[in-house]
Amino acid sequence: MLWRLRRNCLRVVRVTKFVALAVRSCVFAVRDVRSGPPLPPAPDISLSNTWAATAMCKGSLDQYGKDDEPSQKKKPLGQFKGKNKSGKPPPKKMPSNVNYNDADPAWFVKTMPDLALQSFEPASALSDINDDKIIKAIQETVFDTAIGEPLAFPMRSMRAFRAYGLPSSNKWSYTSFSILFSAVRDVTVQLLTQVNAEGQRVRSVPEPTGIILQGRSGCGKSTLLMQAVSHCVENGWIVMYIPRGIDLVNSSSPYQYDARSKLFQQPEIARGLLKGLVDLHLEELAKIRTVGDVLYGDKGQTFAAGGELLRLAQIGLEDEVDKTAVLEGVLEQLGKQTEYPFLFAVDDFGAMYGNSIYRDPQFFPIKGYHLSIPRIVLEYAIGERQLSRGLVLGAIGPLHTLHTTPVPLREAIGAELCWKDAAAGAYAKRHPAQVHYSQGLRGFPVPDELGVEAARGWYKTWIQGFVMHTLQDRNVLRHMGAEEEPGSRNPKGNETC
Repeated sequence: MLWRLRRNCLRVVRVTKFVALAVRSCVFAVRDVRSGPPLPPAPDISLSNTWAATAMCKGSLDQYGKDDEPSQKKKPLGQFKGKNKSGKPPPKKMPSNVNYNDADPAWFVKTMPDLALQSFEPASALSDINDDKIIKAIQETVFDTAIGEPLAFPMRSMRAFRAYGLPSSNKWSYTSFSILFSAVRDVTVQLLTQVNAEGQRVRSVPEPTGIILQGRSGCGKSTLLMQAVSHCVENGWIVMYIPRGIDLVNSSSPYQYDARSKLFQQPEIARGLLKGLVDLHLEELAKIRTVGDVLYGDKGQTFAAGGELLRLAQIGLEDEVDKTAVLEGVLEQLGKQTEYPFLFAVDDFGAMYGNSIYRDPQFFPIKGYHLSIPRIVLEYAIGERQLSRGLVLGAIGPLHTLHTTPVPLREAIGAELCWKDAAAGAYAKRHPAQVHYSQGLRGFPVPDELGVEAARGWYKTWIQGFVMHTLQDRNVLRHMGAEEEPGSRNPKGNETC
């Protein structure tokens, strides 16, 4: 017992000596600081003097001489307690407003420059021509003279993009340029020629109508899909556009299970598609008459045959209605009629094949094709639903770790497989449902190269829109063949294209 007591006493003595040394060091350090030389006085600069404050922040203190002593006496260290003599904290002084009239306007661009691009109206001049052969020939060659030129989307196309939205990869155009535009490429001519040919066909029996744009990430599939949407809107098509297919499966909208269809309904997405269709094609829907009675809702509601399709679409915008059933009825009538060609454009097409972020009651992930809207799109694409005149145009979306394009879809459209699936070969995973919803689909390859003409058009537009306003050498544009517009200057006064 004695040796334990002795050991504990020695430990206490050692700890006490260590604490005493630490306190002694702190006391000497504080005494040295207080007895040291005083801090240099700071110049008295009012917050209302913006330029003086800016010069001070930049370190330009040469204008303050030795005679400019501060009006307030320097207090010794330790007297700044945050309170005045009365014991109350000093009142807070609010800085005065900055006068922006003193700023140099040459450093700012108040409004975006108007690019004054030609409207993207490929067949607007064909309304007075009656010969079908001449119209078809012009439609196939109308873009040859405009390859490489940046063309602005016209007002009707902008209405379509406002009604349905824009893909995520093209939203930056609204903030970088004054107008939304795109450059016509060789692949644009090829795609729109094929779209025109599909729009002339009339099918009596259901058959696959899906054409999927495939290519590497960033090659311009979403922009090409927007050009096809604009082309069809301007040429009398009825268009339904889903710019972000990932929103159909990322659990961003409410859903509920429907025992009748054994699918998970998405009423808000269905309502958004109906609203965009009504806002964009009000006159066309009013001219189409329904063929046969249309059943909608779980209470046996019926829309009589011969009624306006516009009225049926407007019913889907009401509250106490099965919006998904109304959307199916409207699409069924659009698939039966042959007066107007119908385009169903979907970006991020491959996201509908895998697991979604939605969960079932057992908290298992729901497959994309078990949701109502993706199922409708896939059935129209592979020909399980009737589409007499028109097509389903899709595009494989960006590389997303949760929504990758499956192997059956890539094999059906001729897309490149990833290294893991290519190495697995015949042993790669192929879900039977994915194989089923990939049959009959056709691929449309989009090249990685932009093309010299299109690159020149984009580059010239970036200079005109001040996106690359730091470029000062005009020889690059002259070498590329871009003509300089007289009087156009960047914010710093250097002449540009």
